[in-house]
Amino acid sequence: MKILLSVLSLVFLFGARSCGDRVQTSESNAPLHELGDTLTLVKGEPLLLAGESLSLTYAENNDNRCPQGVNCIVAGVAKVSLGVAKAAESELVKLEVKGLCDDREGSCGNQATVAGYRLHILTADPYPGSAAAKSGTATASIRLIVSAAQ
Repeated sequence: MKILLSVLSLVFLFGARSCGDRVQTSESNAPLHELGDTLTLVKGEPLLLAGESLSLTYAENNDNRCPQGVNCIVAGVAKVSLGVAKAAESELVKLEVKGLCDDREGSCGNQATVAGYRLHILTADPYPGSAAAKSGTATASIRLIVSAAQ
């Protein structure tokens, strides 16, 4: 009876895990996405672009943006390092998001071109001084769009 319950539990866990919005790869369990999707990368977790053999990893950030609720002389900037790998080649790309900028759709972040792709960072979260940042439980993440370089 214990064996049957164990097997059923495993089937349930694996079945529930596979019901996500995105297809999982068998090799790395990283979600697959398409060019042009707005992507959310969690720090340290790889993300794959379907049909592109492109892997992105949010490696690190240096965030000196002016915290919410504070009067600052300079708005500051969040500097993000993004690992980009295609086939056997990899590169570390630096992107930036301006502080005290409320547009979450693109004007706050810059762009870079690497390996034939344009990377456009939209946001870096949590924002310093926000409730999520103060709680200490927020997961560092960035939102970006990847498209073919023109």
